[in-house]
Parts: sequence; C-alpha cells; structure tokens
Amino acid sequence: MIDWAERYKRTNRVCGFDAVRVKALKWTVAPVATGRYRSFEVRGWPSAYYADGLSAVTLYADKAYSKSASEDGSATIEIRIADWSVGKTPEGRKVNGAFKWRRLTQRAKTLRQAKQMAEAFVTAHPEYAP
Repeated sequence: MIDWAERYKRTNRVCGFDAVRVKALKWTVAPVATGRYRSFEVRGWPSAYYADGLSAVTLYADKAYSKSASEDGSATIEIRIADWSVGKTPEGRKVNGAFKWRRLTQRAKTLRQAKQMAEAFVTAHPEYAP
C-alpha cells in the first residue's frame, strides 16, 4: 500500500515547500434517495469540508455511491480539490469565482484510498486552503 502522505511530503521537500498549516476535513455523504421518484436519482459520493464549512474535496465515480462499491474496488474514483487561491484577490474572484476544482491525475479504487489521497494532498498543499 502506498503511503500518500509520505509521497507528497517527499515531493514537496524536493520543491522546497514545507507544509506548515493543516486544516481538519469533515467528510459528509449525500443522503439516500427517498420519495416517489427515488429510482431516477443517483446517490453522490462523499465530499469533505473545512472546519468553517467551505468546500475542500469532492469525489466522483463512474458508479453510484454504495457501501459495496466503495469497498470492493469496482468503482474508479476521481478526486477533485477546491483551489481557493484563485479567488483570494477581487480580480481573481471576478474571473474565476471563489474557488476552482482541480482534479488529481491519479484515481482511486476504494473510498479509503481516495480519502487518504485527498487528505495527504490537502495536508501537503495548504496554499489551496481558503
């Protein structure tokens, strides 16, 4: 198993960047579809938010979220990180909005692996935080 935190630390040591500030992430899962037309809805994958409620990470996959799909490795999970650095200036907010989603190039097979990769990236790159 790859230690994603160590991998990103190594990459950042080479670049001369030292992760100083880390914000805790709170993961939430989309609610289960209920009601009359629930068969037409697809349950979304978990998202992570910073302690102040701002978006940090969102996960997308080729399948609807379910416990079995998140554990057996049958889904290809895409990880997107909120880049808040684009909207730190008023000019940047006008052009880009408050933040921009950045996709990690590597994909995960399980939910556990996706969370580890996302948390390692957010820890290693505090410049993406608001």
